[in-house]
Amino acid sequence: MLRSFLYPSRAWLFIFSALFLYGCAGVKVNAIKNDDYLTLRRGDVLTTGSLSASARTTLQVVGIAEKDCRKDLPECRSQLADNTGLADENRLSALAEL
Repeated sequence: MLRSFLYPSRAWLFIFSALFLYGCAGVKVNAIKNDDYLTLRRGDVLTTGSLSASARTTLQVVGIAEKDCRKDLPECRSQLADNTGLADENRLSALAEL
């Protein structure tokens, strides 16, 4: 009687395990060169010619569009410098890039 109980539970365990592991089969990994990775993650205005991701995020937090900032840099800098809602590190970093 005990064996008849164990076999169906093993079958269900196998089915659930197969369904659970099936979801892991969709993961893909792409190779990327080190230079490209650093450019994407840590690129700034000096290395890539465009603002870094953190500077763009800082501008978004303040509510300044990047394209508007490029049109009138002095106004953008003054808005960013006068904003007290940002951490000093984020504000100064974005100002340095601008």
